[in-house]
Amino acid sequence: MNNARTPSLRGVTFGKLRRDARNILRYARFVIVLGGDYPKVIDNGYRRTKSLPYARIIAVVGPVQHTGIILKNGVRMEIGYSRTRPYAQLEERLRDEYGNRGNRRWFLKPRPRAGHLSDEEFALVFPLITQCMASIVLEHRQNWKVKKSWWVDGPGEVERGVHFTIHHSDESMFRQMVLEDVRYRRERYISRHAAWVYYLLKRYKYSAYPSRQLRKFSKAQCVAEMLSQGHYTPFYRAVFLRCFAKGSHTRTLLDSIMETFGIDVSLSEREEYVLDHAPTVPKLVDLQCYRPPRQPIVHARESSVFEITLERRYREKNEIPF
Repeated sequence: MNNARTPSLRGVTFGKLRRDARNILRYARFVIVLGGDYPKVIDNGYRRTKSLPYARIIAVVGPVQHTGIILKNGVRMEIGYSRTRPYAQLEERLRDEYGNRGNRRWFLKPRPRAGHLSDEEFALVFPLITQCMASIVLEHRQNWKVKKSWWVDGPGEVERGVHFTIHHSDESMFRQMVLEDVRYRRERYISRHAAWVYYLLKRYKYSAYPSRQLRKFSKAQCVAEMLSQGHYTPFYRAVFLRCFAKGSHTRTLLDSIMETFGIDVSLSEREEYVLDHAPTVPKLVDLQCYRPPRQPIVHARESSVFEITLERRYREKNEIPF
């Protein structure tokens, strides 16, 4: 499934792809280079510490073929962070010798993806991507004056993290981040809600009731009210329903409650695909992934933003104190 689009390769020259890869290798915060027995990671953190322009991107580059020619390094995937969007044009005002931003600007033009990652390649680079994410969150937190967590409806208390933007056409990465968000929410509140609903509905003798009768049941009203809260979007309601086996007493009652109270559980084709396919790589270690409810519409079109935070033990072990 690949309905999202990155800049097209139509009309793109071999030289353009080579320049893009060269720029990414030079400017991206982290670059994972495919080739050889195992990918290597290039850390361009010196650009940040020396106040040189750099791209807030984790990139994957590797061999590609274009117009019948093999290119040693082409952009295979980009993940933006903070306000940077993958594959989009980047612009930054340059600093003068005193560290002040002047009128001179640094540009990085849009970069079409030169090729997709195979499942095997994604499995190789994913652990390295998560290591890069952890490093980025740590270095950002080092400069924050306020590190307190805040309350979010649904998950509850959420630590402050860094926003990473994943393009929908990077399907393996996007699917993995969505499933990590699902796992996070299940652990935080969905599984607890499912246990509560099971307790409520198991007392009903039958699995099917007329809608007129179901509307009068106080327990059915409580379930409908819970699933009508803002953090229960149609997607997370579908996640909730999957806590119960199809055809079971509780699931059949839930389906009737959804229909009776007009609760939307529709999913897009992409969402169905994500939930129907198991993860292809191990779950996150030392990190947590949460998809904020407010997603950018214009600047991150065909992308989703995920907030990556650190597990407490990992943070306490690795974070540099004030």
